[in-house]
Amino acid sequence: MGALHSGHLSLVAESNNMCSCTVVSIYLNPAQFAPDEDLDIYPQNLDADLEALANFQVDAVFVPDNYKRVSMLAPGFLFEEINLGSHLPAEEYPPVMLMGGAALNHPGLISRGGKYTEGTLLVDGFFLNSTEPAVQQFALAYKAAYEKEPSIIERRRRRTTHSAA
Repeated sequence: MGALHSGHLSLVAESNNMCSCTVVSIYLNPAQFAPDEDLDIYPQNLDADLEALANFQVDAVFVPDNYKRVSMLAPGFLFEEINLGSHLPAEEYPPVMLMGGAALNHPGLISRGGKYTEGTLLVDGFFLNSTEPAVQQFALAYKAAYEKEPSIIERRRRRTTHSAA
């Protein structure tokens, strides 16, 4: 969810300690709110979240939303000195890659976001018969757990979460 707090940031710190690559997902999931809960008043401040992440080594930020919102936010990354699209000196500002799922895979992302969305990685799915070990491990684990092959829905979900993990 958005509104990153010390608990979220401790996970980022732990990833920095354990992994060579850290990817953070920032997403406010409407499905996590009951009908009587007010999603509209939940704190959402992507700029503050990105500023908090600037204190860590973050290789990519996954913002699964729609292309219109992301294309409007992308120029703000540069303003906040977050090197999205490699427009700042890499020696001072490590490059950050924007990642998104199928909702971002739209020509409007580029036409609206321009150079600020260069290098965006869009994740839609994977080929189940791939020889990549990570794909085969996922397929075997899924089949063992559910006694069936993963459908396109699970393949998309797995590819997105694997890329963002």
